[in-house]
Amino acid sequence: MRIDTIKVGIENGSMTINIDNFFPCNRSQFNKLFKIIRRSSWLNDGRSIAGQLEQNFTDRIQENEALKAGYAKRYFNNMQVHADYERMVGSGKHPNGNPLTKKELKHLKEKAADAMRWAKQYHTETKKIEREIAALKKNLDMLLGLEM
Repeated sequence: MRIDTIKVGIENGSMTINIDNFFPCNRSQFNKLFKIIRRSSWLNDGRSIAGQLEQNFTDRIQENEALKAGYAKRYFNNMQVHADYERMVGSGKHPNGNPLTKKELKHLKEKAADAMRWAKQYHTETKKIEREIAALKKNLDMLLGLEM
């Protein structure tokens, strides 16, 4: 089970950080958080917090890698479907050689456009996931470089 929040003690109370919303973050935000954690070191177990974050980052990277593989597969499948439909529209024939009717031709053009639209959407999602994986890996590297 993945830990979704960490509780950080501060002089005036505590703050709860939703890991999935806060991370990945930039270096400045990362350093600011750990400055707060170190400043209140008598209230916080920095190593425990770092361990929880490391586990969360590792789990999220693995989940995102699996998601990325799924989206990439869907992208290539839709690109193949699009190419197949475009080939039939271009030749005006079914794969078995029979000519397409006007209604079939129109329908195949629509299906080719739909396949391309889905392929673009899956490609966009794949790129988004790749960026998140890279950011999480960067945060993990920063975390592993900390001295607690």
